[in-house]
Amino acid sequence: MVLGCIIQARMGSTRLPGKVLMNVDEKNTILYSVITQLQNCKFIDKIVVATTDLKDDDKVEEFVTNMNIDCFRGSRNDVLDRYYRCAQRFSFSTIVRITADN
Repeated sequence: MVLGCIIQARMGSTRLPGKVLMNVDEKNTILYSVITQLQNCKFIDKIVVATTDLKDDDKVEEFVTNMNIDCFRGSRNDVLDRYYRCAQRFSFSTIVRITADN
């Protein structure tokens, strides 16, 4: 059994575009804070950030790659499909879904 944590992150928020990479304090972004908190969980086997295949989300992929976190790119309109394909790609038998902007 592989427990995967899939973090949903995208730049295209309609109310506050780019919020996942905005700072929550003097030096850390929201996405960084979410990832580092999850890295303390002993039960998660792997953390992956799932984002869209839109050009704007290249920034998300670059950010998480620099943190040595895998990134999955998928449909912008079908979030369920994005999660499903991400879980398939990394052979997760169980997933925990996390949003990067809460």
